[in-house]
Amino acid sequence: MKFDFKIDYISLTAAHYSSFTLSDQSRSILQKNLQDQADRAQKVRSEIGRSAWDKALVQMKGSKVNTVG
Repeated sequence: MKFDFKIDYISLTAAHYSSFTLSDQSRSILQKNLQDQADRAQKVRSEIGRSAWDKALVQMKGSKVNTVG
């Protein structure tokens, strides 16, 4: 299938490029990019959690549920 071919091509390409050794500058850039992505993911995760918490509080407003403890 066309989809399977695309997955195989991507995995082979990734394996090919991951076999190269990186220069110090490239390694530093890669590390910064990975850290930036991790920071962004953590920020989004926090925002999603905060939004869900706020929505839950709005839905429970006026009920007898203890949301503090």
